[in-house]
Amino acid sequence: MLFQPYEVGSLKLKNRIVMAPMVMGMADKTGFVSQQAIEYYARRAEGGCSLIIVEGTSVDPSLDAKGSLRLDDDKFISGMSTLVKVIHSKDCAAVLQLGHPGKQAPTINGKKTIAPSPIPDPIFKDIPHKLTIEEIRKLIDFFIKAAIRAKAAGFDGVEIHGAHGYLISTFLSPFDNIRTDEYGGDTLRRSKFAIDIVSGIKKELNNYPVFFRISAEQFTDGLHLNETKIIVPLLEKAGIDVIDISAGRYSTIQWLIQPMTQPQGCLIPLAAEIKRIARVPVIAVGRITSPLLAEKILQNGHADLIALGRPLIADPDYPKKAMSGIHSQIRPCIACNTCFDSIFQGLTVRCTVNPEINQGHKAIINKADKAEKVIVVGGGPAGMEAAVSLAMRGHKVTLFEKSSHLGGQLLLAMVVPGKKEAFKNLIDYYTNEIKRTGVVLKLGTEADVSSIIREKPYAVIIATGAVPFYPDIPGINDANVVTAHEVLGGRLVAGNQVVIIGGSLTGCETALFLAKNGKSVVLLRRGSMMAAEAGWSMRRLLMEELRSVDIKLLTNVEYRIIRKEGVKIARNGEELFIPADTIVIATGLKPLDRLANELKKEVNRILIIGDCKEPRTAADAIEEGRLAAIQI
Repeated sequence: MLFQPYEVGSLKLKNRIVMAPMVMGMADKTGFVSQQAIEYYARRAEGGCSLIIVEGTSVDPSLDAKGSLRLDDDKFISGMSTLVKVIHSKDCAAVLQLGHPGKQAPTINGKKTIAPSPIPDPIFKDIPHKLTIEEIRKLIDFFIKAAIRAKAAGFDGVEIHGAHGYLISTFLSPFDNIRTDEYGGDTLRRSKFAIDIVSGIKKELNNYPVFFRISAEQFTDGLHLNETKIIVPLLEKAGIDVIDISAGRYSTIQWLIQPMTQPQGCLIPLAAEIKRIARVPVIAVGRITSPLLAEKILQNGHADLIALGRPLIADPDYPKKAMSGIHSQIRPCIACNTCFDSIFQGLTVRCTVNPEINQGHKAIINKADKAEKVIVVGGGPAGMEAAVSLAMRGHKVTLFEKSSHLGGQLLLAMVVPGKKEAFKNLIDYYTNEIKRTGVVLKLGTEADVSSIIREKPYAVIIATGAVPFYPDIPGINDANVVTAHEVLGGRLVAGNQVVIIGGSLTGCETALFLAKNGKSVVLLRRGSMMAAEAGWSMRRLLMEELRSVDIKLLTNVEYRIIRKEGVKIARNGEELFIPADTIVIATGLKPLDRLANELKKEVNRILIIGDCKEPRTAADAIEEGRLAAIQI
């Protein structure tokens, strides 16, 4: 069913795969369509989906776009028209999502944010301006005029963003909307803002398709599924042609943009419930990373269309590969939320597993002018990406990995509760690609200078990773001191009372692993913030989980001495002794660069990538693996 044609009114779709709307931060500074955005959407259209719902686009001229697209003025139509034409040229339909952030945005141009009622957003905290009736009607007109411009630009329809705690969503929510006039009160009156927008567009544009995205369940005070079931028929009566089922808001981010700890397809029960009462087609979304799962959703009648968001960031060719039955070649989205967190910081989108998102044309794989013999040392993410990319360019590649398994530090990440499936999928992908592309794999083989020289390679890529860094603390070398890598790797078993020195992401995840295995854990950090390097969404969820298992968190700590009975620290001018059977060091990494330094004297063409160059993230490692391969 996934590849059967489908019709939404006059809109004919070649299959059931829809690209979900996701703000990419690729607009120019004033909200115009950029060349980068055109190339990004063209690549996804080329990958085989039937419909792209272009990211949330601002309808209000008073807003500062900050990397978001705008259609609040006729001057933006031309750029949008160019975007549509490119998408259509790839045999793909295009719908434009129209939205307004409401109070779920920073203060705009020195003004307060806006909402139906002066209730602070749970995350952003500032008290929004309560909209007057006149202001509400002006906003409705903004949406209608933006829809008219979208049609003029050539879009096949519009989607009204009524989800995720943004403006329309706050009107629907009994938590956010406590008005007593015609736009607040019971379900019907709280729905009036959305209804007026939809019916106003239909009045102006008649048969023009209108989609509506809704958080069917917010999983907090606000809109719940039972009331959504009342709202959907009201929207249908107003004229919507499709209902797009999402969930959550920023305060329940684990439902809005589901992390790897959430099961695949976790929002499908919501879509299925709406499908039971809806008369219009239903779009399902939410970690649908497997084509088999997508097919099952359709076969079970739980939805009519499948929306893929992050999976199409990770691999734009997901639809084509799924249609061809080569599922193992789909580069998997690991739901790490690097994409979301980069946008949340006001940056252009970044993806851990897809270097082309980060580097554009510089990361596109083309055939090499001449096939050369290349050795890659290290089977972590940097080395695996380098080896596969080299082989795809036509080079003869040998990959050395001293352990018996590929994956490097991804193997340790798999041990963290809730992360096994995502990282296993990524390792499995690379394992299959290494085999498919003809890379000669030498597991359990530690490369040294002499063995590399014997191979007579044209070039060598070193990706030997990093080892734990030991801080200068008295007693650091005592027998009761172990590393997070040893604990997560299963090489050592911690005692019942554990102190972890280092509140980095690794330290936090080690604490979580130990606590969920019945250990009493105290987590220490010199700085003021645990997991400071983690993105906003992932850090928020991680901190909630750490607190849920009663881990004691101490920041702004000075380390005095480690003894066999525990750790002596100073905090806020007071010295404390924390008893422990085991002290775990999680204070970062240092490059394992010995082989690289030795080879520099023997090999002319040598590239050093990943953590052995400088310990950073998996995204950095994979990106450097790709770029290194392209240089050879």
